[in-house]
Amino acid sequence: MEAKVYGVGVTTADPEIRKLGERQTSFCSANLAFNRRFKSGEEWKEEACFIQAKLWGNQADRFAEQCKKGTPVFVEGYLVQEQWESKDGVKHNVLTLKVNAFSACEKNGASNKSVPVVAKSAPSKNKPVAQPVKPKAKPQPQPEPDDEEEAVAVVEVDTDEIPF
Repeated sequence: MEAKVYGVGVTTADPEIRKLGERQTSFCSANLAFNRRFKSGEEWKEEACFIQAKLWGNQADRFAEQCKKGTPVFVEGYLVQEQWESKDGVKHNVLTLKVNAFSACEKNGASNKSVPVVAKSAPSKNKPVAQPVKPKAKPQPQPEPDDEEEAVAVVEVDTDEIPF
């Protein structure tokens, strides 16, 4: 069983990129900080978990290009425990994140405010349309979308819940 990880972290430094082996395969390592906010008694506290992320190939090149220091990034991957013994006989254990997929995110400029985020709903294709149930109360008229564009839903997001 593998320990799957999904989350949004922030790069704590510029990623390091190297070329390895005869084929000069790209290898990227980056340190990510994952913040957790929790309530202890009446007080809100925050703690950070720092973990090294590792990527290979074209994905490593893209990560190093897109995710500079301070970039929030959504990652999907799995945890691996790496073990080795140093020259002086000291045993080391560290958890690393092997990244399968990532997406650089944008920072939210607002602080401590609820910010509306616009999300477009995708139109359904080739799906049967359900017949509406007759309402008991008289329905209120709904405004029509302008210029035949898709309807837009506004979602309230509390920036205190975003880890960056």
